Amino acid sequence: MVVKIDSVEVDEGLAQDLQMMVEDCSNAESVRDEFKRIFWEQQAAACRAKKNGVRWHPLFIRWCLNIMLTSGKTYDIIRESGFIRLPSRRTLRDYTNWMKLKSGFNAELLNYMREEFKIDTLPPWKRYVTIAFDEMKIREDLVFNKTTGEITGFVDYGEETFDERFEELRRRCNQGTQIRERVVATHMLVLMVRGIFFKMDIPIAQFPTAGVSADDLVYMTWKAVQMLSLVGLEVICMVADGASSNRKFFACHSIEKYKKMCITYKAPNLTLPGQFVYFMVDVLHLMKTTRNAWSNSQAKGTRHLEWMSSFNSQTSDVYDT
Repeated sequence: MVVKIDSVEVDEGLAQDLQMMVEDCSNAESVRDEFKRIFWEQQAAACRAKKNGVRWHPLFIRWCLNIMLTSGKTYDIIRESGFIRLPSRRTLRDYTNWMKLKSGFNAELLNYMREEFKIDTLPPWKRYVTIAFDEMKIREDLVFNKTTGEITGFVDYGEETFDERFEELRRRCNQGTQIRERVVATHMLVLMVRGIFFKMDIPIAQFPTAGVSADDLVYMTWKAVQMLSLVGLEVICMVADGASSNRKFFACHSIEKYKKMCITYKAPNLTLPGQFVYFMVDVLHLMKTTRNAWSNSQAKGTRHLEWMSSFNSQTSDVYDT
């Protein structure tokens, strides 16, 4: 806005001179840095081209994406200032949405992982991975997708197809029973696979939920273990925070007679007989929970942690004897 208000319009001759200066800078031998040269070339091309007629260099697009993903507001301010010619958000969005996102597991993404990380050529010890899952609060809303013609925002575990939903609707109408009401999602559950001996952090599934249950987690996580085994990866650990549904999920794998006696920390791997999958609570969440417990341990607080000096003196006496 400042540029539009305080700027001075120049005549055509001066505008051509300024454009020639930009082109000279892009062709100058002093510009040895590749990105600087590409930057000046892109600015010169944007000055010559008409509206929406610029072919942006991939390196310049990547630079713009880094700015936009770091701070979208900053990118808008730079673009609207007029000092630098940058591609629109819609142009950058075409480069970020290179794969169709949907609820549930994405087979296309698993095939991409297999080719990108060359999993078939990795030694067996390098194929160990972990699954981290977490549920985060989202804004409740329904959005119409113009590309697919679907309304997103409902609870969707990604398993039912449109034909199955239509068949259920027709069956319920014929029977005169009540049609199942669709619930608007309040949370998003994300499953991410992480490599142990090589760098890989990829979300392999997402589920809009209204608060996931332990039974749902059993199905989703072991489905992820099965699909990753088909790609060639072996899951040896599942990591989650200390939410009640996650603790119940861990307890679902305990033997009935030992359920109240010990904490469940492993379960047999259903895809690889003789192997185990271990359960772990995220260390950062444990540290945050401990900090909050100490912080709320006050006279009118919700926690009541205290230092047991008598216990320490008794234990020291035992060790001394």
